Amino acid sequence: LGILAHLDVVPAGPGWSMEPFALTEKDGRWFGRGSIDDKGPFTAALYAILYLKENGAEFRQNVRLIFGTDEENGSEDMEIYVKHRKFPPMVFTPDGEFPLINIEKGRFCPKIGGDFSEKQTTGILKMTGGEISNAVPGFSTALIAGVTEAELKAAADRHPGGCDFEWEKKDIGYSVTAHGVNAHASTPEKGVNALKGLLTFCGALPLPAEQKKAVQAVLNLFPVGDCAGRAAGVAAEDESGPLTAALSQMEWNETGFTAVCDMRFPLCCSCASLTEILKRTSAEQGLILREGQGAEPHAVPADTDFVRTLLNAYREETGADGRPLAIGGGTYVHEIPGGVAFGAEHPGWDYNMHGADEFVPAEQLLKTAKIYVRAIAALCCK
Repeated sequence: LGILAHLDVVPAGPGWSMEPFALTEKDGRWFGRGSIDDKGPFTAALYAILYLKENGAEFRQNVRLIFGTDEENGSEDMEIYVKHRKFPPMVFTPDGEFPLINIEKGRFCPKIGGDFSEKQTTGILKMTGGEISNAVPGFSTALIAGVTEAELKAAADRHPGGCDFEWEKKDIGYSVTAHGVNAHASTPEKGVNALKGLLTFCGALPLPAEQKKAVQAVLNLFPVGDCAGRAAGVAAEDESGPLTAALSQMEWNETGFTAVCDMRFPLCCSCASLTEILKRTSAEQGLILREGQGAEPHAVPADTDFVRTLLNAYREETGADGRPLAIGGGTYVHEIPGGVAFGAEHPGWDYNMHGADEFVPAEQLLKTAKIYVRAIAALCCK
């Protein structure tokens, strides 16, 4: 049995009420970046193995705890791992939800942009948004020249995209920051996209015509409130759920711009089919599909002995019914044949994962460790 966890984390982001990279205990909860994704669950798996070892369990099969440091940026560490080791025939990751995840949507991250006919000397000189592609950006910034403070205030008073705005006078123009709410890219409806908000804000300013057209083109493809890819022509849904789309990153300078959209797509789609659609819909807006990278969906049959054993361990420890889930977020086993995600998020909880004040209840993490003890014992012990 292989238990695969990751120790890397997403950036802290804004809005924390405590130090994000120190573990803080408060009201029975442990706060800190990685407490639920995935350092806390890693610790639960580690202690589950330790418990069995220290209590005299006799192993008939080995169990290996594997931890990596690149899950949040594409899991390239797994490519290195498989060059040197084979994965065990059974693998689960604590990088997901209980009862168990056996279907993960595909992920496609197109880069869409445009180039200006000449170097821009007024209007938007620079815009950045999103530190990583798999999160809804909680803030975005732009350097804007050739506008007045009164024009900035008039645009901000509309609260475009549900965001709040602040600005500071610079030698050239104003530095403007849009404040939204972080969320995981697989659940963009839970966030307030600061990048969409900033683009809408800029669209209300007296920009040069070419910039105005570019801002509107991006918003035509990815408008505020559209988390399903309807405007981009990629909306789809099947038994694995609907496609989701989160405009997650932007790089804009005097010569051109590139935006990144994180799409989680159901089993009925593919990277190739999305590429063809986006080539067409981008061109209709005068934009270019610069690049499209992704991973196809991952699915494991629900009736395997491995899946049944894990679900039984969950049911025995919690007394709750356990049925396999399909999700939009990719877990650490996405590229591992037969791999499933087994915890550590419990049903009905919001842990602020990828957001401010991420936490895990202490008693719940202990419950997770007990579930893993049962699962490891059933799979590997005499």
